Amino acid sequence: MTTLILPAAGWGRRVEPLTQGSSKELLPDPVSGEPLIEKFLNFSDQQGWETLVIVREEKRDLRKHLADRAKVLVIQATRDWPETALQAEPFFSQNNFLCLPDTSFDLTVLLQAQKKLEQGLLVYGRHVVSDPENWGVITPTEILEKVPAQQRGPFWAWGFMGFQKSIGRLALRAHQLSNSQRQSALLPEMPAFVDLVDFKDLTRDISAIKVLL
Repeated sequence: MTTLILPAAGWGRRVEPLTQGSSKELLPDPVSGEPLIEKFLNFSDQQGWETLVIVREEKRDLRKHLADRAKVLVIQATRDWPETALQAEPFFSQNNFLCLPDTSFDLTVLLQAQKKLEQGLLVYGRHVVSDPENWGVITPTEILEKVPAQQRGPFWAWGFMGFQKSIGRLALRAHQLSNSQRQSALLPEMPAFVDLVDFKDLTRDISAIKVLL
């Protein structure tokens, strides 16, 4: 079984005032016009995967939207990554993908990543960024959070994470660990990478969304 985990408990303050009265995940996709989360829900349905969406109590519109579409885990929201996702640990399947529903990339790369995941590897979808200070960044040997811009690149940010249930807790914390710490934690010495083409975090530039509202 594969589970697609979609953390959606955030407050959406980066895109205020668009999120006044609406959850960020229900804002329209600039291309399709559908709610941002729909692309992930539809893809998971097509693959026969289970979908788990992590929400907080106040996001009633999103919970209503998800009725009969996905499992919903209502949590106490936290600002500390990866605490939100770790609250879903009891619901991890054998194979899991963690994706942020307000991002955009070719989801078929998850099928490529699934083959690596079934080998017991920790898998990341990565994309090149010019502003590493604003991202969780993956280097060939370690995973860093918000690297100062003056450091030498290039840098890749991670767009999704894939992990097996047996290493789920450690995998979610892996981006906070040095290479030596990852080895001592019995994680794969070198994570597997899948390159993401045309990756976008749709809430970093909200001008396109505004046009549809």
